[in-house]
Amino acid sequence: MQLCALRWRIERFHDTLKSGALNVEKLQFDDIHPLINALAFYRV
Repeated sequence: MQLCALRWRIERFHDTLKSGALNVEKLQFDDIHPLINALAFYRV
């Protein structure tokens, strides 16, 4: 996969997590493990 295409996929993933129905940006975590679990859950 070309670098440009991969970057676009990452940007879209970040955009989806940050805004819309997911609102991951509003979640606050004190530890990395809950963050990883939340990202895995939202990625599905």
